[in-house]
Amino acid sequence: MRLTQEYLYQRYVVEGATVNQISLETQLTKDQIRGRLRRYGIRKKPIKLTSEPYDDRDWLYNQYMMLEKGYTVIANELGVSYITILSRIIHFGLPVRGHSDIDKGEPRRGKKHSEESLEKIRQSRQKKRVLSKCTYCQMEIELVLSSFKKSQNNFCDQVCFKKYLVENRVIPDRITDSA
Repeated sequence: MRLTQEYLYQRYVVEGATVNQISLETQLTKDQIRGRLRRYGIRKKPIKLTSEPYDDRDWLYNQYMMLEKGYTVIANELGVSYITILSRIIHFGLPVRGHSDIDKGEPRRGKKHSEESLEKIRQSRQKKRVLSKCTYCQMEIELVLSSFKKSQNNFCDQVCFKKYLVENRVIPDRITDSA
């Protein structure tokens, strides 16, 4: 079954079917149905326009189409949910731009990082390391801090680890006590 805008409007608004009922009929998930309803701008209750800037069609047109801001950027500037802005864009009949239409690299394109910024980037990408001793052979080894914190026993290689296991094997007194 093709899920068209007309079908969804008929079932959801006119007939009053729930998202769950439509999802059972169409074999799609509830989230997929909700997404299609949002994309087509189908709502049971009409949007109540207020005196907020995003409820003004001309202001939203200027921000979204002329200044080419994304709806998430507009939402962050106003401190509202991106769904609020997206629903107004659909309500006013403006074309919705997808991720491929929004150039997110544009603000930094052509600009060079300062030497200080480059040094900070290099430092953030280097993993912090600590010196430790191998639990079995006591040889000094260098470990990444996160792996050092994870384990109380650190080994220089697999050979030392296997020797440690052989020497420290726990043998139960009675066979019935074992797993």
